[in-house]
Amino acid sequence: MLSELYGSLRVFGPYRPLLRLPFTLATLWGIHTSMSPPTPPPAEDELEEKRSGPQKTSPSNKKAKTDNGFMVRFREGILLKLLPLVVKRIFHVFVSIELAFALLQVFNSNPSSPSTRRFIKFLTPATHSSVDRWTYITDVLQPTPQLILGTVLALSGGLIRRACYAAMREMFTFELSIRKEHKLVTWGPYAYLRHPGYTAAIMAGSGTLLALVVGRGSWSRECLWPMIASAFRTLFSGNQTPPLGLEPVRTLDFDMPVTISVLINAIFLALVIFGPRARKEDEMMEREFGNDWRNWRKRVRWGLLWGVY
Repeated sequence: MLSELYGSLRVFGPYRPLLRLPFTLATLWGIHTSMSPPTPPPAEDELEEKRSGPQKTSPSNKKAKTDNGFMVRFREGILLKLLPLVVKRIFHVFVSIELAFALLQVFNSNPSSPSTRRFIKFLTPATHSSVDRWTYITDVLQPTPQLILGTVLALSGGLIRRACYAAMREMFTFELSIRKEHKLVTWGPYAYLRHPGYTAAIMAGSGTLLALVVGRGSWSRECLWPMIASAFRTLFSGNQTPPLGLEPVRTLDFDMPVTISVLINAIFLALVIFGPRARKEDEMMEREFGNDWRNWRKRVRWGLLWGVY
């Protein structure tokens, strides 16, 4: 069925590259929504680190506490604040390049202007002449199954994340905090998982990687990767014309090793990055709401991933 659906896209002829645009833009919406805080940062006295107070530390485990404090600051300061901003900007650039190439393929099938040729030369692998580069990108920058799968994941993650924002309203913050008049939210996505916002972020992130970074048919996979490989080979071996090592996407290609590795790494990162934060959040909510939280946990067993955590 997928093969027939993929083959049916050929009926769009020269306009087929435009079919990447709705998927690409939907993917961008999903990751942008997931990485954009819905509310301003909480007041300082609402932050968990301020409310819980200083922890007494015995000399025997002082180093362990210090290391743990460093990881908390790294996770809160870098991974949860700076990283989303940087990642969003990178994906904005990727989508802009995808849009430019799609429009060029549709409305400028024979690029001849100096500005167009410079654009193509700057953003395509250096192993081709200008004409060959144009033939290459028209072959490879096409809708692919990984683009569709990645978009479904990213869009679903963005929608779930928005549902979390709507359920918690001003109580949803990127920082661990208890807002004034905070309530225990047990409806919406929180009726199925205790931390659905993190699950949604994992879905959006892994879907965006598949659609825009490592998936066949994307500018990053088909052009940026070979350009980086070419630069490294030139630097270390002096070979200025290394082969691309990629074939144009003319048939159904799910690239299962890459797809599976992205999904496995998403689960691993979820447990490493979001797992400790989720446990800390559970402790904070249990301390704040007591039996109400414990009863809710009995009803909602899983925190991040059904059957895993």
